[in-house]
Amino acid sequence: MPYLAMLLIALSSCKKVEEPIICCAVVDTGLSFTVSSKSNLDLLNPGTTGAYTEDKIELFDKKASGYVRVYDRNMDWPKRFHIEVNPNTGKYQISLGLNVETLSQDTSVTLVKFGDQVPDTIKAVVVREGGYLVAKDIRMNNIPLDSDKIYNLIK
Repeated sequence: MPYLAMLLIALSSCKKVEEPIICCAVVDTGLSFTVSSKSNLDLLNPGTTGAYTEDKIELFDKKASGYVRVYDRNMDWPKRFHIEVNPNTGKYQISLGLNVETLSQDTSVTLVKFGDQVPDTIKAVVVREGGYLVAKDIRMNNIPLDSDKIYNLIK
């Protein structure tokens, strides 16, 4: 019986600690764009001669140690991108996740290498607030991208 009384006293002396609930985390660090030739051929369409397929495209993240090739075999998109047809335009586009590691002024850098072409540089300001992780002020090759339009990269 004394053990039961001690147990009741011990349980009643515990306080419940309320932790803040972070609901609905928002991660918006993606970018989609089309790639075409100077003669307006869709270079992501596998039916186009010389098209860039996923095996000919590489992403590199700028880290403190330098540029690191993106590959994580445990992810749905191991190279952090995929090619898909935009249902609204019918054109092929590449959708990728930007680097979220920032080195200076909250800016991240991602390189996209299409085949043997010179890599294209994507810079973004990464904002972290509460449950938000958002890429803003995105620039490709120093050209600001309008978030309301699909950018077309000409190769």
